[in-house]
Amino acid sequence: MSNLDNILEKIHADAENEAKVILDQANREKEAILAEKKKQGEDDYHRILKKAEEEAKVAYEKVKSKNSLKSRDRILAKEEEVVDAVLGRVKDQLKAMDSQSFIGYLKKALAQVDDSQAYSLRVPEKYYQEVQKENLPVRLLEDFVDQGFVLSSGNIIYNGSFDNLIESKKDELEKMVSDQLFEK
Repeated sequence: MSNLDNILEKIHADAENEAKVILDQANREKEAILAEKKKQGEDDYHRILKKAEEEAKVAYEKVKSKNSLKSRDRILAKEEEVVDAVLGRVKDQLKAMDSQSFIGYLKKALAQVDDSQAYSLRVPEKYYQEVQKENLPVRLLEDFVDQGFVLSSGNIIYNGSFDNLIESKKDELEKMVSDQLFEK
């Protein structure tokens, strides 16, 4: 072989070695980049998964809370219906009160009024004769009311109707009935 062939072969061998070194280095860089990207992808995957789990948990809690509120509202509405029915029965029982009980209720109310002689009294027609027999210290009118009584003097009117009585004590009565029926 000639010197030139030796030189060419050496150049060729050196070029192959250098190409192999460059390829090895490129492969290592490629593997490093792939490993880094794989790790970055896995990190992104875990971050996205964690975020999705947190969002799902928040959404679940919102739905759970919303359903709990709806359930509570339904229960409260049903309890209110029951309480209203009980108060309706109370009104009915008051309206069906016998004469002696009505007169007792009336006397108790009149005892709380100063100068009751200055007042006019209206009662339901069904109690009129029994109230008249009591000779109460008021002027009894033959102008009847549906239920309860009305006591008036000039511009002062005391509405003793059972509806008014129940309405004025409604909050207290609702709480009392609710506490007894639904023990909270």
